[in-house]
Amino acid sequence: MKRLTPVLEALAARYEKSDAGRHGTARRDLLWDYEAVLAEAGCAEGDRRELAERELKAAEERGILVRVPIHKRDPRHFAKIRFSPAAEEALFALLGRPSPAQRRREWVTLFEEASAWPFPAAGETRQEAWQCFCRCRAEAAACWRGMAPFELCRLEEGREMLRLVAKLLAWEGGGLVRWVSSLLCGDSKLLERRQKTLEALLREASEKAAEPVTGFQSLGIASVPPGVTFHGPLRLRIGEQWRDFRGLHGPSTHSGEDVARITDVETDAARCITVENHTPFLTLAGLGSGEILVETSYPNEATLAFLKRLAIHRPGLEFWHFGDSDPNGFHILADLRARSGIPFRPLQMRFRNTAYARLLSLTERERILAQALLANAGEERCELEAMLAAGVKGAFEQEILGPPTMPKWPFY
Repeated sequence: MKRLTPVLEALAARYEKSDAGRHGTARRDLLWDYEAVLAEAGCAEGDRRELAERELKAAEERGILVRVPIHKRDPRHFAKIRFSPAAEEALFALLGRPSPAQRRREWVTLFEEASAWPFPAAGETRQEAWQCFCRCRAEAAACWRGMAPFELCRLEEGREMLRLVAKLLAWEGGGLVRWVSSLLCGDSKLLERRQKTLEALLREASEKAAEPVTGFQSLGIASVPPGVTFHGPLRLRIGEQWRDFRGLHGPSTHSGEDVARITDVETDAARCITVENHTPFLTLAGLGSGEILVETSYPNEATLAFLKRLAIHRPGLEFWHFGDSDPNGFHILADLRARSGIPFRPLQMRFRNTAYARLLSLTERERILAQALLANAGEERCELEAMLAAGVKGAFEQEILGPPTMPKWPFY
């Protein structure tokens, strides 16, 4: 059956969201408003409606659905669409994609396979608990109840998550989280990004073990202590001792504990500039511009404390943020303002609608984020409005500007 409109996709979407579709336990037919389905598919009128009604009629002839007329004696106009869960496989086969029932079966198979994954000798004490976890999850997957954090349509993501949990259960020797993450995942930051989810799964998967895992810490996996990286003409009194950072060629990094001990600041800089990405930060630091530079995207607690101390001890200091000019970059700027209480201004954060950049369309999430940022936007308001009007991110990366063309402010 050749599909000309998304009306059957709209039916499938309704079914997937229903209890019958998600859990596979319904026995009664589902009734949906005829006009509402057409409207959801964008086929409420005109030629698209005519084509959609042809598709619905063809699907009815195949036994996939029933169109319920408004009046029994007038079959030309319809009030409802009746869909039986027994027709699920036929509908999704027609659409060329797995049905919810098929997806649930694939998840059951995955957990059955995972229960047989071999554990290294180091993890044998937790293997029995892992097998129990997999059996319980397989039962839950059959009716898709209590399956968080897994998502029905993301089987391969779930497979990778399960493999990672199994590797963590067998981990010995401890280590810093980013080092462990590099070894297990090939990505130094993945464990931190997914820490909350992974720790919840580790607790569940080891619940019946002799030594349950309560989190990364119980595996000896330690967090990276938060610090701040900066460069510029600064003298800092840390405790009772003054430390001089003037004239250094490279950046300096201080721990949160040292930042908490800063009791005074001396500088002849006019500005403090936070820089989102590492390469632009290092490039600007190499200029010897006389400005204070701080490397940060979303700031950690050490970075926030450092910025607040600069603002307190040097009240005339200007604060600017140099970041990417996509919605995420502007969100970092807003986050800096909100969490530091400092009125940061944007530096070189412009919407650049080049020919190449027109291919970088805003995602739905980015569009919603950009619209939300307008509520409290400052100087960047016109850039956000231009971005939303164009529907693209533009040439947003800091690196697109190339090397600085001036050794002093504003650099480009």
